[in-house]
Amino acid sequence: MAGKKTKPLRAVLIGAGHISLEYQKGLAESEKIKLLAIVDIDKTAIGFKYFPNTQKFSTIEDLPQNDFDVAIISTPPSTHYNLIKTCLERNWNVIVEKPFALSLDLITDAYVTAKKTGLFLATSYHWQNGEEVRAFNKLYNPRLISKIDVSIEDPYSLNGVSINGEKIPLEGAWIDSGVNALSMVKTWLPFSKTKILNVDTVFADNIHLPIYCKADMEIDGIPVSIKIDWRNQKNIKLTRLTYLDREIIINHSEQTVFDGESALIFNSLSRLTRHYFNYYTGFKCRSNFAETIAIHKLLLKVRDTYDKKIVY
Repeated sequence: MAGKKTKPLRAVLIGAGHISLEYQKGLAESEKIKLLAIVDIDKTAIGFKYFPNTQKFSTIEDLPQNDFDVAIISTPPSTHYNLIKTCLERNWNVIVEKPFALSLDLITDAYVTAKKTGLFLATSYHWQNGEEVRAFNKLYNPRLISKIDVSIEDPYSLNGVSINGEKIPLEGAWIDSGVNALSMVKTWLPFSKTKILNVDTVFADNIHLPIYCKADMEIDGIPVSIKIDWRNQKNIKLTRLTYLDREIIINHSEQTVFDGESALIFNSLSRLTRHYFNYYTGFKCRSNFAETIAIHKLLLKVRDTYDKKIVY
């Protein structure tokens, strides 16, 4: 006999910025989550128009505590920890956008609190859910990867030296995009042993955050290089893998896996919409503490490395 279908979790989305558009299809078709409300202190937040049939609130305190089961936090990283604690105190499960927080102590504390209260606390890593990444993971053996090079370009500077003002809350090129690359690599490698070999960084002129960062590492004996550049008004994301005796290229921007003369193309949905569609329609209502600590430990170790190089 088929198992009894459970009711979807009643959800509130905290943060109605541009990325909320990408959530729309995934949340609409999720069997596990039903979005009922959105919270944003900015009454003109662009995301409000994406969900016309949801309740709109300015603060969490305005929401009836017992009307919701889960909060989806999509705000700047520096705000995550306090919002998570508030939601857990309200007895809500939590899904928080990557990066979780800017301190391992804060991450551990929040997960411990969730475990004590019997709630799940999940960090969402949308790159893991790219159709091209999922296809590679299904068709290829990660144990046969001998080298990984990730290159990420985002158009987050108008002049090549300063970070656009609305992108400053993202905490710079490495924190925002490095976590994406590392979360993908985590699907291939266990992160049992990591070593940072070199970190090159260019800081923005207008804010003390990296506008460019290249981190060369060794993860479980595999050379891994991640380069992130916000300076060139480009949006290109590539992963080059040495696999056996050949190179396989994952073009994330085109949602395509190139292996020699063959190309596997996945473009039935726009890239980010596909990421969150896969995430929310396949969501497992559980915490991912071990994964989150492993990813953030290396993410923040690179950050600490380039911060130590600064001469004041």
